[in-house]
Amino acid sequence: MKACTSLAFAEGRTKAAPEIAAFHQSFMDTVGVLGRNYELGMIGLLKLRTHKFFDDIALGMKLFQKGKLGLFPELIKGNAEVRKLIKDGLQKSKLEAAGGATGETPVVPGHGHGGGH
Repeated sequence: MKACTSLAFAEGRTKAAPEIAAFHQSFMDTVGVLGRNYELGMIGLLKLRTHKFFDDIALGMKLFQKGKLGLFPELIKGNAEVRKLIKDGLQKSKLEAAGGATGETPVVPGHGHGGGH
């Protein structure tokens, strides 16, 4: 799904769903920097992009109280490789969107090239 969303984003097909585009971009920015999702950081980016700062506060507090939202991101081994995979995948998506479909299966960051995954 992220590969499809990346393609739609690169092709400019997200204008009808700006909140989905904002969510996707926030997720990709977070994973692109940290090598994994950091929920609190992603939510912060999403709120900045959508300007809906006070939506979901009650839900956010419940998640925080249950330990589902950490204050600090977890660092992982190999985050540089994950960042490179995401960068390469997004760059390929943009090139395909600019030059039309190549007939190849899109590369899903972290899942290799094409194939039946």
